Amino acid sequence: MLSVQEVLRGAGVRRAQWATGAAGPGPGWQALTNTEPAVTRLIGSGLTNGAAADLGLSPNTIGTWATR
Repeated sequence: MLSVQEVLRGAGVRRAQWATGAAGPGPGWQALTNTEPAVTRLIGSGLTNGAAADLGLSPNTIGTWATR
């Protein structure tokens, strides 16, 4: 059985480019949102992800940011 993707490829359908075509954020600190540097400072001062999540964010989100 063929997948939908295989059928579409066979029909010549390809994924379109991103609609905006805009470049992503630059590397380093410029790529961070306004909240991310604040979280970075909290984690750097010794708070856990859970404690930093008191800003209203998920501890999982904090953990993701910490790995960037």
